[in-house]
Amino acid sequence: QELREVTAQYLQKLDHVAVRESSGLGILETLGITDAVTVLDPVFLLDREQWEAMAEMPAECKKPYLLVYDFDNSAAVGELAERLAAEHGWAIYSIFDLPYAERCFSLCGPETFLGLIQGAAFVLSNSFHATAFSVIFRREFAVVERTEKINTRMRDLTSLLGLSDHMVTETAKVSFNTDWAAVDRRLAKEIGRSKAYIDEVLRDGKQ
Repeated sequence: QELREVTAQYLQKLDHVAVRESSGLGILETLGITDAVTVLDPVFLLDREQWEAMAEMPAECKKPYLLVYDFDNSAAVGELAERLAAEHGWAIYSIFDLPYAERCFSLCGPETFLGLIQGAAFVLSNSFHATAFSVIFRREFAVVERTEKINTRMRDLTSLLGLSDHMVTETAKVSFNTDWAAVDRRLAKEIGRSKAYIDEVLRDGKQ
């Protein structure tokens, strides 16, 4: 709260303001910024094929697996991961070190991170970017909210793409029937809008 006034002063000096979450527009309006727009996270502005070209699958990933990306070491995530893995015969792999994971990749780089999501049978996370790349690679996924109050990014993204039912609890019935064609249509519309915004900003900068 003590930074509201100075933040508003700085923002009012900008020619263009964009945010990645629709909830951010409401915050900006309370600061007197009424002409801001929402755009997609930049990861969506590269084509799926470009991300696939960067992805590297670890050699040890030889069987179907559920990938966990859990910032909180959440009991809810662990319970859901173990239930889903048992139901479907999946191994559990994790980005962070977790006691219930068969393999952990805590020191992996971005290429391996991409490869792990691309190759997963299912992605369970409380991470925005694990959610985003699950969408990009068309991997079935579920999101469990984090204990910190930073869930709006994931809620806004899943809502935008018609995937709100992918925000779950440890006891929820998880969906495995994502209509990826419908998701791609919504995503293509938002990508077009986001790229048009960038073009507009660049044109204004040349004037």
